[in-house]
Amino acid sequence: MDLSEQTQIVEAIKRVQGREITVSLKHLFRDALNVRRKTPARSVEELAALIYSQSLLQNLIVRAEFSGKKASKPTGRYGVVAGGRRLEALNLLFTQGKIDADFPVRCLEVSQGCSLLPRIMASW
Repeated sequence: MDLSEQTQIVEAIKRVQGREITVSLKHLFRDALNVRRKTPARSVEELAALIYSQSLLQNLIVRAEFSGKKASKPTGRYGVVAGGRRLEALNLLFTQGKIDADFPVRCLEVSQGCSLLPRIMASW
């Protein structure tokens, strides 16, 4: 990656605007735009232990899910576009009975256009 590409990425990150929201774990799912496809189980287990002991230190980046094609309406669910490993760790804590489905998760909600940014950055 040359300096020009790095500068473009930095500028794109600066333009990302979102709003901080809190979403129940049960309303989060891995978005198709999430670049992480498979995570080693041990990595998720270690992160889950860290989250359980110190809480979630970094927001998940999400976009709202909409239903319908013509008059789309928000479903109340959010797709995780960045933070897939953290989502897996939270789901592991849920299956272990350490947190419940209503566990509040700090998120940064971004627009549909901005949700492509993590995928673009990962490809460079």
